[in-house]
Amino acid sequence: MKLFPVLLATIAVLAFTVMPAAALPGLSIDAAVSVPLPTGDFADAAKTGIGAGVDVFAGLPMLPLKVGGRVAYNRFGHDVGDGNTSIIEILPSVRYELGLPLGIFKVFGQVGAGLYNWRSTVKVGGFEVDDNGTEFGMSFGVGANAMNFMVMPMYEVMFDDNNTSFVSLNVGMRF
Repeated sequence: MKLFPVLLATIAVLAFTVMPAAALPGLSIDAAVSVPLPTGDFADAAKTGIGAGVDVFAGLPMLPLKVGGRVAYNRFGHDVGDGNTSIIEILPSVRYELGLPLGIFKVFGQVGAGLYNWRSTVKVGGFEVDDNGTEFGMSFGVGANAMNFMVMPMYEVMFDDNNTSFVSLNVGMRF
């Protein structure tokens, strides 16, 4: 299934169509690709994945605090058998930025809490297991941007039976 290229193209189109809106004071849009690395028990079954996401934030007047959200897609391969796990995250988030208001370099911290929709398919021999669900989870990230280039590693955890977690290394552009 070639969902990732379609998702990446959709994110690019959305980013460039909303780019003029980013000229509004206090509004920022980050479009990024990512390399999610499974951690904990999830790392025993999943391989390093690929992902893409968009973060949109609106600034609060006279404060370094921004409110907004994150929508992202992550896809992991499996160590055993043939198959994959895909995770869609929808997270309302808060971002705290440090740096001069008109400076070209800023450091920020980001915290989000919301829903993770996952689907896992595994094929071993003649058997296939297909499972899916939606779980509550959180993300914690620290990043930096300079001249509209953004880097942000994030720790993400889904509060399911296994507390599925991964570290997502995001690199992208800010509009």
